[in-house]
Amino acid sequence: MKIGLISDTHGKLPEDVFNVFKKVDLILHAGDIGNFNILKRLKELAPVYAVYGNIDNYSVASRLPLKISFKLEEVQILMMHNIGNIRNFAWQIKRGDFHPIPDMVVFGHTHHPFYQKLGNTYFVNPGSASFPQNGLNASTMIIKLEKGKILKQELIKLKNYFHQT
Repeated sequence: MKIGLISDTHGKLPEDVFNVFKKVDLILHAGDIGNFNILKRLKELAPVYAVYGNIDNYSVASRLPLKISFKLEEVQILMMHNIGNIRNFAWQIKRGDFHPIPDMVVFGHTHHPFYQKLGNTYFVNPGSASFPQNGLNASTMIIKLEKGKILKQELIKLKNYFHQT
């Protein structure tokens, strides 16, 4: 299964996303969506799972969960926008605060791409698709899952994005 990961669109969706995600089976949006038009446009490409983020107003946040947990290709995934300190969150998982225990945590908020295994859990942040910070490129990710394994992870730098003013 090929999954497109996106976060922190803040109401803007770069056209590059349509090329990057044109052959994905599912899209995960890790919050700070901005408005429902973003999800509507992504759904033209593939089904979308989404959580709300800290900039999402009531009309978005009231219709989406804060976090979701689901299984794809035998990989247990937890998705939420802001997980705080990654090492503390990994410790909370190890302590047993989350059931079922996630194999992969998909998050956003930082606008910084991240992919690292801590303990038995992969932490994945696609960065910001529309408003990168600190000189980073706008980005998304593609993850390939099969039979309980992450076969491939690819960070995609976007060319056409929106500069924050």
